[in-house]
Amino acid sequence: MLLGSIAGGVIEEYLPGSAVKAMQKGRTKSILIAALIGLIVPVCECAIVIVVRRLLRKGVPQSAAIAYMLAGPLVNPVVALSTLVAYRFHWHVMIIRLIAGYVVAVLVALLAGKVLDGKFVISSEFTADSCHCESSKSVKRWSNVIRNAATDFCQAGKYLVMGAFLAGLLQALISRNAISSITTNPVVSILAMMGLAVVLSICSDGDAFVSASFGKVALPFASQMSFMLIGPMFDLKLLLMYRMVFRTRAIIALASTVIITVFCISYLIYLAGWSV
Repeated sequence: MLLGSIAGGVIEEYLPGSAVKAMQKGRTKSILIAALIGLIVPVCECAIVIVVRRLLRKGVPQSAAIAYMLAGPLVNPVVALSTLVAYRFHWHVMIIRLIAGYVVAVLVALLAGKVLDGKFVISSEFTADSCHCESSKSVKRWSNVIRNAATDFCQAGKYLVMGAFLAGLLQALISRNAISSITTNPVVSILAMMGLAVVLSICSDGDAFVSASFGKVALPFASQMSFMLIGPMFDLKLLLMYRMVFRTRAIIALASTVIITVFCISYLIYLAGWSV
């Protein structure tokens, strides 16, 4: 989260207006590119909201920012490597996860761009605490970076702590055996694993190891994949951290779209018969 705060400060101070204008010309193209930025700048979901918050403030199109926010924590080399190791170097698992994550992020961003359309995206909290650093010419640019980073870090910290507490509490209350008992019905098992991912709120850098452990109780591969897809895009801590950027109606719209899209993609994986 600290690295994400610093990245947000750098974006606020150094991202040129010309780059922002270029992204505003072609929405679909900007979405397709934004969903791949994680391959170059890997950021976990704990920090991605902070970075996106600054991107939006600089004028980056909301649909492109959403694409990066959803795909960045999933479509990146760190997650690819951890997935590969967790699944004993079954390359197709890693490839399916990255491609499916990219497709979900792009589809949700395209739909969000049409549905939200800027009407209730930016929250009042985000607007109120924006730092107008560009108006102070006497302060060095790197001082502005640190100041912006410190502000973002402190504001995001409360949401991360609350989300981590809730996730830890529910981890202590939910038994893994309760999940392993629903392996017979693919629809139920996919929904159950999606719900578990939301509750556990495990970092995308290590969630593949948890998902792979369910393979030992014969949980369908599609259900395991649904766990690895939805976690980096929507969980308890993200639900709270999204309040830094989005209004309540926008959060509900985004969450609903992500859940439906991940379920559909996971069920298609089941119908295709893919397995570990």
